[in-house]
Amino acid sequence: MDKAREILREAARRGACSYMHGVDNMEDLVSRFYDVPVWEFCIGHDFPALDIWRGIDESIRQRHGIHVDEGRVSLRNPESVILAGGTDARLTFDGAARKYMVFVLQGAKARIRAGGFAVVFVKAAASASVYVERDEHGICLVNTIKP
Repeated sequence: MDKAREILREAARRGACSYMHGVDNMEDLVSRFYDVPVWEFCIGHDFPALDIWRGIDESIRQRHGIHVDEGRVSLRNPESVILAGGTDARLTFDGAARKYMVFVLQGAKARIRAGGFAVVFVKAAASASVYVERDEHGICLVNTIKP
């Protein structure tokens, strides 16, 4: 069975909204993870499980900014990023008048530095750890969602 369909079936079983309909493959599915209604569901239901994140093809994860069990990573100005499992990320955002999205879940850690008029939106699972430093005119809004 196609892995994407398997994930969608489990999401439907947990009460996912119809927003996920029309997904035909893993690439489509992963691209939808960045949509707010999907994230509200995923973080609120601790979904998908960490082993599913690990099972997504590495090339797909790289294209979509998904970091799973990568240990310490440092990124500068990623437009959107997903951190999961054993990932301990140092994220620097300093793009002038730019908006960034960060999703931190299932035990991942994020140390975020926001400056230079960057606006960073963070959605974090209760099991995640987020530390924020601001300088200059950076803004970082953190929303922790409990299952």
